[in-house]
Amino acid sequence: ICIEYLKKNNLGRTSFIVLDKMIAMWETSGKMDGPVPGGIPSKAQRLFDLVTVSDPRLRAAFYYALRNTLVTTDLDTAVSFAYQGDRAVHRVVTL
Repeated sequence: ICIEYLKKNNLGRTSFIVLDKMIAMWETSGKMDGPVPGGIPSKAQRLFDLVTVSDPRLRAAFYYALRNTLVTTDLDTAVSFAYQGDRAVHRVVTL
């Protein structure tokens, strides 16, 4: 039904998240509630932990989109968390 609607209305490409498979994958891995690889710096929080999902069945979809993205208050701090030398180690956003 979704694909037919997209084609009929010429809405282009999209991505679908298969929730039943995603729920099984993330919940059994423990990554949604587990530690962030490399740890969370003291001036940051994990974005996924700041989001309140009204339907628990959708947590896996939110985790898929946000993963271990960190939130911090300013760009300088974000850059210092994001990189170790030339290597990106965290995805970071600012408020």
